[in-house]
Amino acid sequence: GGRGRRRAEPNCTSRMEGSKVPAVSPAEAKIQMGTLTDASMAQAGVSNASVALLQKQGVSTVDEVEALGPSEWAHLYASGLTIRDQRALTAMAAGHTQSMPDPQPANLKLNVYAALVGIACTAPSVLIGSINEFGPFGPERALTYEESLTHVFLPGCLYLVVSVAVVEAYRSVFSTDVLKERSSSMSLRDAMRGNLTNMAVVAALLLTVIIAMMQVDKPLDEAKALLSQWYEIFLFAAMVPCFSSVVQASMLLLYIEPLDEAASIQFIGTFVDYFGEPSFAVIFGIANFIPAMSLWLFGSYSYAVGLVSSFAMVLLIRKVMLTFMYLMHWTNETLDEATRKERTAEALAMRVAATRVSMSPTKVKRLSSTVSVSAGL
Repeated sequence: GGRGRRRAEPNCTSRMEGSKVPAVSPAEAKIQMGTLTDASMAQAGVSNASVALLQKQGVSTVDEVEALGPSEWAHLYASGLTIRDQRALTAMAAGHTQSMPDPQPANLKLNVYAALVGIACTAPSVLIGSINEFGPFGPERALTYEESLTHVFLPGCLYLVVSVAVVEAYRSVFSTDVLKERSSSMSLRDAMRGNLTNMAVVAALLLTVIIAMMQVDKPLDEAKALLSQWYEIFLFAAMVPCFSSVVQASMLLLYIEPLDEAASIQFIGTFVDYFGEPSFAVIFGIANFIPAMSLWLFGSYSYAVGLVSSFAMVLLIRKVMLTFMYLMHWTNETLDEATRKERTAEALAMRVAATRVSMSPTKVKRLSSTVSVSAGL
């Protein structure tokens, strides 16, 4: 319901023409609340015409929607209420009375996976900081051409190739999860537009910080030292996915803006991997930005400060990855079993197709048609 609260009087009757709402006891009247406001119904997807119809018929609370029987709904249908708006109203009523589920218990397996990811992301910065402190390539020693080739260029290129491969392999996870768990009464077009806008803003904010760090100063006086060079590599590896996220989100918004709901569903199904990439790219940009911060502390302060920052980085990446994995395992319990099975198979097919270098026009058309047919389920 909206922000307003209204207490119903006992033995109240609906002002709907030719129908009555069952009387309620004083105890029930005390807990009857959830006023239907224009804002709450518009957010739920109820059309303006149906909002005006409900106001005319005197249906003003969620409890009154729950009390409507077949004859009352038939009267509303005859007066112009659509089936889509009826679904939205019943969804509001179900959400108003639905009890909150218990918090999800901790999953040891997911915690271990998230910690391992954090350690893997931290290991390169700790290794470089240790070499800078104890190894042959100290903070005042500039690398020669051969040393830069073997210790910076080749491993740096390998790191970037692996990074791009990871993004390409998992970029469709976010978008397919949204498609699989979406509620039937919500607009998929509006949901995707909101996600793209949020990711573009976050990526743009990160991009300004990363570019400033690349140009303002370096952690060591010697620019060609091992730590200084890898500091710039990590920052560049963080800049690329954030820049890509901003550009991709802007292009997708440009193309989806003039489309209606049906055309948007086909468009999303065709480019499902692109719709998921901005979100995953932002996470990967953060995963590269944080090691660069640790290298700055290794070079500008001390080895001990660098180790503490690396430990904090493990905890941070673990928390981000754990949240990501918990959200991946969440299921929308309001969907029926048949819809869930169909959408799970649909999401799996899309993820497999999104990992391929290219798809035939027939395959693209079949996948987008599948999303279109199941969008109303």
